[in-house]
Amino acid sequence: MPLPESPRLDIDVRQRRAERWIAVISTSLAPALPWLLLDSLAGVRWASAAASAGLLIALILGAGFHRAGWLAGSRRIARMVWSADGFWVLIDTAGRAREACLAADTRIGPGCVWLRWQTPDSHSMLLLPGDAPPDQLRRLLVRLRIDRQQADAVPRGAAI
Repeated sequence: MPLPESPRLDIDVRQRRAERWIAVISTSLAPALPWLLLDSLAGVRWASAAASAGLLIALILGAGFHRAGWLAGSRRIARMVWSADGFWVLIDTAGRAREACLAADTRIGPGCVWLRWQTPDSHSMLLLPGDAPPDQLRRLLVRLRIDRQQADAVPRGAAI
């Protein structure tokens, strides 16, 4: 919902270490997954299949995290701008800008923010303390809470 009295919010999100750590750790541990299952199932005769499956899982996870922009790459969102009319502009590391709307499944938790946008190729972002300048992160949290309260105050039947 638009907040006409709210100023434009411009946030630098290049330093998203949490996303990068999640992507690196899960991709690194993925090859071990078939070995954990194999140990209880068959033993040594399936070792090459487990190794191949582990590498395949790691490659799929790595490609997915790269495509989502959680690893380094040109699709990684470097800056986001939230205008007073409720639209977002997401700017990636290649300098491409695309408009987006915040999805309803965006979540605010204690010490973290999970942002999801409605775009042709959906984007999501996890922000933890230290992933954005503290003053910008605080403004984002306040504005998200105000926006959520205003959306809850309007009855669903009144929506146009």
